[in-house]
Amino acid sequence: MTIRTKLVAAGIPPREIAFIHNAETDTAKKNLFDSVNAGRVRILLGSTEKMGAGTNVQRRLVALHHLDAPWRPRDIEQREGRILRQGNTNKEVQIYRYVTEGSFDAYMWQCLETKARFIHQVMRGETSVRAVCEGPDFRRDDLARRSNDPTAGKVSRFRDSKQGQERRIWSASGR
Repeated sequence: MTIRTKLVAAGIPPREIAFIHNAETDTAKKNLFDSVNAGRVRILLGSTEKMGAGTNVQRRLVALHHLDAPWRPRDIEQREGRILRQGNTNKEVQIYRYVTEGSFDAYMWQCLETKARFIHQVMRGETSVRAVCEGPDFRRDDLARRSNDPTAGKVSRFRDSKQGQERRIWSASGR
């Protein structure tokens, strides 16, 4: 069952649900954004890329739903920038993050938090920072087991090995 089907089954009229990917021209996007800001479209679905810079739909937003964990912390900022913005008539908004059982979602959100913390430390000029995703390896192995994917542990160990290499190179260069 698709998201749209579930929303309609929950009582939302189909005309109030839109997909950014259907607005293929600048004029179509402007019309869609105007409809969202006017309240004619209540739910707008789209990817981080399609709903990035230039998406000015903040006037009536009440909730943002992260259906996946992006790769970069700036993607979270871009997504949340759609709703946490001047011009939103709602004083309070809700932001939801979903985690699928048996997947790497929780690990991805955790890694994003670590990356964001690292970037913040670098921007503040903290020189003691050595690596982005250092931490106990047991979490990765545990997540590999929970995902029910036999290749997950191998990917995790490869990433650990690569990160270790990058750390050695970074340390050797005097950074």
